[in-house]
Amino acid sequence: MQSIKRTFLQALIVSALCGPVFAQTSGAPIKVGAIVSVSGPLAQVGAISREGYQLAEKVINQRGGINGRPLQLVFEDDSSNPDIAVTKANGLLNSGVVALLGPTGLAATLATGGITAQKNVLQVTGAGIALPIERERKCLLHMMPAQHINAAGLLSYAVDGAKAKRVGVLYDSGVGQAVMNSMKDLAPKYGVTFVAAEKFDLAATDMSSQVAKLKASDPDLVMLLTSSPTPFRNLRQLNVNAPVVTGLAVAVYDSIKAMGPAAEGVVFAEYMVAEDPRPSEKEFVDLFYSEYKKLPKNFEVAAWEAVMVVADAIKKAGPDSSSDKICAAARSKHAGSHVAYDFTASDMTGIQLSSFQYSTVKDGKFVRLPFTAQDRP
Repeated sequence: MQSIKRTFLQALIVSALCGPVFAQTSGAPIKVGAIVSVSGPLAQVGAISREGYQLAEKVINQRGGINGRPLQLVFEDDSSNPDIAVTKANGLLNSGVVALLGPTGLAATLATGGITAQKNVLQVTGAGIALPIERERKCLLHMMPAQHINAAGLLSYAVDGAKAKRVGVLYDSGVGQAVMNSMKDLAPKYGVTFVAAEKFDLAATDMSSQVAKLKASDPDLVMLLTSSPTPFRNLRQLNVNAPVVTGLAVAVYDSIKAMGPAAEGVVFAEYMVAEDPRPSEKEFVDLFYSEYKKLPKNFEVAAWEAVMVVADAIKKAGPDSSSDKICAAARSKHAGSHVAYDFTASDMTGIQLSSFQYSTVKDGKFVRLPFTAQDRP
């Protein structure tokens, strides 16, 4: 089944890359809602996720749509606000969409997941799973890893890559908090001691006081768990010289630009190094660059794959099938271009720790590092 899906995906990409002759679609469009944060604190991530969604929609329709019918994504902005996301989700579902993409943020995903669970409507989000309650929501699929996988990926590099034992952590109140919760549970397995753990609000514009406390703890290594570039600049301004490792939330080209010189040498635990794509990723990277004249990263490819998962589920179940049948059809394996998914797994992603790719920034570009994450028994 995985080989069939990969062949179907590759055919879509190759056709879109190679020629102007496209299959025709007909009939009423199949509407899928998409909630993205294109304003508010998560706007940067929401905007690039939307690019991945739109590219997938375009390619699917160029190849004849879903069973001959066009796919139409209906976008809504939740302004990075969970309450607004709930309102938008209700509106989209009442309008007749057959599935939901997004939202961008963890809190909004948690809030809207209760709605789709009650209605048995497929929801595929780019946010990583954060709370155990989400495992009970059988129609909610995640394109990013569970937070314990993110935590393990960071801890593995700290211990096995940087040979650090005394770690200082600076984390935000969003995704950073979720990863930190898992980090505390896993730290004993990796033999790591947190000599400082400083939290800041997701919307904060200066973290100098937290960085000063972290510096005073004299850590072997600093972990930044955030989607904000600001604390990286603060580390440099306060002359914190310890090596820095961070996650995929801030592995975004605009974030690197915003960090300026502070980005140089930072290590990222992520899933796509588009400057040096693996064979399975190259066609997507080329297609994305052809469309947008820039390279993709983690959120763009996750959004692309989310649309492919939804389209494949609708195709298997039938465009006019009930929502619960579409949901059931999605809970299978999916051979993504960057990672292998297993939506039957207990963590609702099936993403393995070994799927992490590591990179560092040199002269404003991501450079692949030869490191593979190691689990601990």
